[in-house]
Amino acid sequence: MLDVVLGPKTIPPGPAPSSSPMVVLTVSTRASQATAAAKEPCELALFPLRCQAAPASIAASTTWVPAGPSKRAHSPVTPGNRSRMSCRSFTVGHASGRHRTERTPVEAWELDAREQIRGLVAAYNALGDRGRLDGVMALFAHDAVMDIGDGRTYEGVDQIRTIFTGTRDSILDGGDGPRFLQHHTTGLHVTLAGRDKATGHAYFTVMTDRGLDHWGRYQDAYRPVGDAWLFASRRVRIDGYTPGGWADARLNGPAK
Repeated sequence: MLDVVLGPKTIPPGPAPSSSPMVVLTVSTRASQATAAAKEPCELALFPLRCQAAPASIAASTTWVPAGPSKRAHSPVTPGNRSRMSCRSFTVGHASGRHRTERTPVEAWELDAREQIRGLVAAYNALGDRGRLDGVMALFAHDAVMDIGDGRTYEGVDQIRTIFTGTRDSILDGGDGPRFLQHHTTGLHVTLAGRDKATGHAYFTVMTDRGLDHWGRYQDAYRPVGDAWLFASRRVRIDGYTPGGWADARLNGPAK
C-alpha cells in the first residue's frame, strides 16, 4: 500500500551545466515520504496512477538560485519621482540642436514654448488662406520684419499687411488667377535659444485649383510678447514654381 502511494523512486539528477543558473535539488528520503503519505487519506490509493505519484512529486522540490548578480542596465529613474521628465536625448534634444545623448531635464516653459510656436506657424497659413488678415497680423510682434524676396523689407505690421492684401487682390480680381491658394507647411524645426528667443525653419508647398503652383522655405525668428509667442521676423524664399502658374506670373510678369 505504501509503495503505491509513494509512486516511483526519485533519482537525483546530475549537476547542472556551468552555463546555466545553479540548481539546488532537494529530494526527500523514503522515510520522510512515508511520513508525508501517512497523513494523506487512504482513498488516495484508489486514484489514477498519475495522482498516486503526487506525494512523491511534491516531496521532491527544486529551488532555482541565480548564478550571480545581474549585469543588466537598470534605469536611473527613482520610482514615483515624476516631477521632471527627462526625454531630451530622444526628441527634444535633437530638435534643439543639442547632442542626442545629452540628458537634461525638459522644463514646462520649454514644452509650452514649442507647442505655441507650432500653433503659430500653423495659424499663419490657416488664417491667411481664408483671408482673415486681422488674425494674421495678430501673429506678429508690432515691430516684426518680413522679407518675401521681392527686394524690399517690410517693417511693422502695417507694412506686412500689404503683402497679404496684394495677394488677396490678385486672387479676387476675376482675371486668370487661381480661385484659391492653399499652403501646406512641413518639416518645422524649432531651436530655443532661451526663454525669450527662438528660431525656426520649415518648408511650404502651395496648391491652387489648377494644381501645384510653387514651393519654398520659411526662416523665422520668434519671441514671447506677454504670454504668447509671436513672429519677430519671417523670411520667405521660393525654391521653385510651375511655369505659367500664379507665382510665375507674380515673379516674372504675365506670359506674352
